Amino acid sequence: MYCFSAEMKVLLIDGSEKKIAECVVGESIFALDKLTKKPKESKISEIIKAEANEVIIINEILEATASHVLYTHDFVRCTVGSLHVGDYIFNKDKELDRITKLELKEGKAQVYNLTLTDDDYFSVENFLVRSYHPIRGKNDEIPDRDIELVMDADGKITAVPKTQADQMYGVKAGTI
Repeated sequence: MYCFSAEMKVLLIDGSEKKIAECVVGESIFALDKLTKKPKESKISEIIKAEANEVIIINEILEATASHVLYTHDFVRCTVGSLHVGDYIFNKDKELDRITKLELKEGKAQVYNLTLTDDDYFSVENFLVRSYHPIRGKNDEIPDRDIELVMDADGKITAVPKTQADQMYGVKAGTI
């Protein structure tokens, strides 16, 4: 299961914010197109509600389950539970915010996630997050990573799509 605490705010298309627990199917929210990374409107097609035993609090703002997917440099997918202080994650403006504090909050909590009509990224508490999509499987499955980290001859590490890694750099890329 990958979800957010009920009090977390989702950015709506009109620029206002609403608690994720108060969102409704059909509502228009701010999203980034999965392919172009450009802002767009997306509609909520499903709201997933579950119970979690704990959440992780990022920078005293975002409360999410450990398996929720956020985006680090070059839009590399990363679960909340694998983040470290000092890592960077994208905000809704496609800027990187540094993680300065991670805290485990134990205890039963109602958590929510959204399925969007176009499987786009959306904004929760100003952080860019992945929407749940039924094609990827059950709530507790983590999507496959589709980015490879490759090192060129000069030692520069770059994140590239798996399909381009071998062609671009002539080396075998390692999955992150």
